[in-house]
Amino acid sequence: MTNDYVVRFRNTAQVVLYECEFKGQFSDGNWENTMPYDHWEIPCKAKAVVGEPGEKLGPVNFWPRVLYGFSSPDLLSCIGDRMLFFVHYCAAFQPTDFSNHWDWEDLFADGKASPEEQAKLAYAADHYKMADLKRDLKDMSRIWAGKGTIEEEKAEKAAQEARDREYEAKREAEYLAQRLARRANLEAEFQTAINSMDISKLSYNQISAIMGELKR
Repeated sequence: MTNDYVVRFRNTAQVVLYECEFKGQFSDGNWENTMPYDHWEIPCKAKAVVGEPGEKLGPVNFWPRVLYGFSSPDLLSCIGDRMLFFVHYCAAFQPTDFSNHWDWEDLFADGKASPEEQAKLAYAADHYKMADLKRDLKDMSRIWAGKGTIEEEKAEKAAQEARDREYEAKREAEYLAQRLARRANLEAEFQTAINSMDISKLSYNQISAIMGELKR
């Protein structure tokens, strides 16, 4: 049976963070005691991929039962350096299998890495800093919740406000058109009564209403 659960992220760093760090945090770490207790099962089965242009980012074929805060300051203070390492390692060596990611740390922690490997890792570290990690984690939280970036949300909010203004302007125009039509009808009634010299056919309330409208 194939696994149809997928999470589309914006870039490779986010895929690495999900596969190497957060799957473990779902089941045995930061969120292991979160209700419902089986919340982690589908997210851990899901495969993280970089979304193609035009594809909607976020979970595919399932809806998250928990909105994990990937950018939690407490989490970042505990494992921020490890998350950076995973991103640096993957940028430097581009592994296709994430299942042995704990071995990556051991390689460098035990001093087994060659000078060339250390140089590659250092180069990757120079191009992805803590600020980049924080940005990606915030973006992951929004993607997981079915939202876009802050910039995309601002653009959508601006578009909605523009639609609201357009709707209000349309309503105002319709109201004005109705008022003008009513005034034209009242003027026509008044003129007809004058022409026929039969103003007596109009009641006091009608004359008052006509005069009131004509003054506007």
